[in-house]
Amino acid sequence: MREKIVFFILGAVLATIAYTIGDNNSDAQNFRAGVTEFDEIQCRKLTVFGEIQANEIMVMDPIRKTGFIKIGFDKDGPTLNLMNTDNKGGIISLSASNDSAQVILSTADRIKAVKGGMSLTVTDKASGIVIEGEEISKPRQ
Repeated sequence: MREKIVFFILGAVLATIAYTIGDNNSDAQNFRAGVTEFDEIQCRKLTVFGEIQANEIMVMDPIRKTGFIKIGFDKDGPTLNLMNTDNKGGIISLSASNDSAQVILSTADRIKAVKGGMSLTVTDKASGIVIEGEEISKPRQ
């Protein structure tokens, strides 16, 4: 009988240790298969290898939640967007494809739905600037 009690206590201690050390998160609502979530990660360099699973990566302002940086990949090429989502926040967009490159600088009054700004586009055939709706372009020679 004494051996059974010792084995029972030893088993209970081992089970408690395993439960404490192991992943005992039983919150089923926050569970997503294949995703590990951290509150904060700090690193000096991050290199990611392998297949891209999504066509864009977005980093949002964690404190004020008024801006984001988005890196996109599509069939034409990569894009980079920086946006302040405040009412009159600025937007910077960069894109590059096989035959063109474009820079867009803009602000938008989101309440009045008014946009303004400029774009610079360079293609294999011409270069152009649009400032507040006025276009200036010149063909390549």
